[in-house]
Amino acid sequence: MLVDLLWSDPVDAEEENTVLEQAPNTNRDPLNANNITKFGVARVEKFLKFNGISMILRSHQICSEGLDRFA
Repeated sequence: MLVDLLWSDPVDAEEENTVLEQAPNTNRDPLNANNITKFGVARVEKFLKFNGISMILRSHQICSEGLDRFA
């Protein structure tokens, strides 16, 4: 679970050319251990609603403008 929390990444639907909810992240998990995923807007919205929260803050990736909004 710790590896998944640290290394999973959000992915825009446009990047994937699909409406992605959750899928294996083959870029970060080349051995296919299935513990690193990529997730889309739909998955984030479900998580927020289920947990009664309005925002998730991440600080794993560099953003050229210092802040990047997703979902």
